[in-house]
Amino acid sequence: MTGTVVTESEEQTAAAGERLAGNLRPGDVVLLFGDLGAGKTAFVRGLASGLGASGDDVSSPTFTLVQEYAGRIQLSWEKTRGGSGGVDGSSSWS
Repeated sequence: MTGTVVTESEEQTAAAGERLAGNLRPGDVVLLFGDLGAGKTAFVRGLASGLGASGDDVSSPTFTLVQEYAGRIQLSWEKTRGGSGGVDGSSSWS
């Protein structure tokens, strides 16, 4: 499944993540791409909340490679690296 969600506030972005959480099953992979400040962390806060983990504990993986949160299913929030070995700004979670 592929999709695009357009939001206009941090609250709407977190709510979109929380809605997606209800559709996820163990083993699902979701990839987020966006510039710095695009709302990826707000989206993951909502996702974590929707999975039963504390959204308040979610922070950006800008300075760490992997962060994990316990919920209905395990949430891993990772910084990915581009082919050149540099950080490409994308993030993934599963």
